[in-house]
Amino acid sequence: MRLIKRVDRYILLEVIPPFLGGLLFFTFIFLLFQILRLLEFFVSHSVSPFMGLKIIFLLSISFVPVALPVAFLIATLISFGRLSADSELTALKGAGISLLRSTRPIFVLAIITAVLSFLINFEWVPQSKVSYKKIVTKIMNTKISNSIQEGAFTTDFFNLLIFADKVDHTTNTMTRLFLYDERDQKNPLTIISRSGKLFSSQKDSLLGFEGALQLSDGNIHKNNQSSESYDKINFKTYQLYLNIKEGGDSFKNNPTRLTLDQLTKKINNSKPKSKKQNKFLSELWRRLSLALSPIFFVFLGVGLGTVKTRSVRSGAALITFGVILTYWFFQTYLISIAISGQLPAWLALQLPNFLILIIGYISFKKASAW
Repeated sequence: MRLIKRVDRYILLEVIPPFLGGLLFFTFIFLLFQILRLLEFFVSHSVSPFMGLKIIFLLSISFVPVALPVAFLIATLISFGRLSADSELTALKGAGISLLRSTRPIFVLAIITAVLSFLINFEWVPQSKVSYKKIVTKIMNTKISNSIQEGAFTTDFFNLLIFADKVDHTTNTMTRLFLYDERDQKNPLTIISRSGKLFSSQKDSLLGFEGALQLSDGNIHKNNQSSESYDKINFKTYQLYLNIKEGGDSFKNNPTRLTLDQLTKKINNSKPKSKKQNKFLSELWRRLSLALSPIFFVFLGVGLGTVKTRSVRSGAALITFGVILTYWFFQTYLISIAISGQLPAWLALQLPNFLILIIGYISFKKASAW
């Protein structure tokens, strides 16, 4: 009994360091894909170091549920690859400890990882995404004129086409402006102005922007289609109201930003078997499937990890990337299947785990026979 406890501790000590290292490494790798956006915050919007660290922290939380299974798989492959390469598994078998018994501490670690992934994915990640969206929107609103390119046409500026000859981003002022406003498609407006200034208004919610573009010394050209007339209006001062409701229904109905309780309410309040309900169900089972994946990775990691290769670490990395890429592509395809209603969400999103279980069981049986 004392020997078995020592073996359990020994195996855990073999797995935990590469697991923690892999978690940090893959979280960093995922952050690199956001490097251009982060640089924009620091360079274009003069974000303070504290705010930058907060943004990086919130982004990191959203990547942790994905990094956890990947780190667990590569840690299992590396640790059992080393045990196999040093013939320690053979010694354990000689002492009467089977390969199946040796995986018990790995199962315990897998369950802990799954529970942690579940809590983070259903509570912390949605909250971090909401907080991240609030911060980003607030930053963009304080420097809204940065989106206007000087001396060039800027599209999708609050659904306006705008041209400014000169732009002062520090004071939000512009000179010699041309605007085309087709928000009212029946009566589009063409506005020419000598100068303009952007003003933002304070809102209780940080998930949107409300403000005005104050124009001076210009004229409005309007083609009234209903009366088939053309009007030209000169003005000294004219205010064009701007409004983007980022915190509207599109934000609240985004499944990735909903906690477990909110997601459950959306599912219960949606029409049964509708595309809308399938969308929320798919997100629920996607997170659950991802959280459970470390448990399914146990046999796969142990079975493939005991295959002797020239380099344990490089072999583990290649296997991990191959498995994870296949898993994600398969899962992405099945999400579309679940949303369309061709398969129930619970079945479609668990198929990748079932496939991993089958492959893992076969590889584990082969490893046990050696």
